[in-house]
Amino acid sequence: QLINWNGHNWAQACDFKGNDLSHIEVIPQLCGGECLKVPECTHYTWTTLNDGTCWLKKGTVSKADAFLTNDTSMVCGVRDDDRYIFVVQWNGQNWARSCDFNGSDLSKVEISSDLCVRTCLQAPECTHYTWTTLNGGTCWMKKGNVSKTDAFLTNDKNMICGIRDGNQYNFVVQWNGQNQARSCDFNENDLSNVEISSDLCGRACGKTPECTHYTWTTYNGGTCWMKKGNVSKTDAFLTNDANMICGIIASV
Repeated sequence: QLINWNGHNWAQACDFKGNDLSHIEVIPQLCGGECLKVPECTHYTWTTLNDGTCWLKKGTVSKADAFLTNDTSMVCGVRDDDRYIFVVQWNGQNWARSCDFNGSDLSKVEISSDLCVRTCLQAPECTHYTWTTLNGGTCWMKKGNVSKTDAFLTNDKNMICGIRDGNQYNFVVQWNGQNQARSCDFNENDLSNVEISSDLCGRACGKTPECTHYTWTTYNGGTCWMKKGNVSKTDAFLTNDANMICGIIASV
């Protein structure tokens, strides 16, 4: 069985042999950052010893040198000078990907990820939530006082966590009276795509037979994804990519 790195520079249930440099008692999501503070540190292991110990290690290693353990709480990683890899990326939103909150479960419901925050808003005691792919999609509503700093990083890219905000508009697409918005997308129904700048995407859709709506992303320097079918603005869903644009053709 191989270690599941999931595109990250850290993984769970793994370790590196020897080469200990020093250790410090911290929570797991801070271990990679502690390694970055020490010039000689090239890799690390985190264990639950003393409620959480980060073992900084030295020497030339790669991910291939790590070995699997049967302790799923254990974390190992290699140094990466892009520190953001080790913290939850909120991107100015009240929700993020690859994250979770400890305990405090209130209730759960099997729904799609885009409905999780609305469900939390409808439950008076719900203050935060986590969505996972369990059973095709499960929203775990949670209670208690928390902040974004209480969230921890996971290596599941499908996982979503968020905090409640009484202003529901934070969780829906902001059209602002326009037919185009940011940080949004439409599901499937792709018709064709063309590599153009974002300001030309709506026009390109308007000139393309059958195109009723579109999404623009930074893929390949800028790609306009033209889409077909009857849609409305309410069919768009929020993403946490501030560069992404979605829109509908005015006549739709």
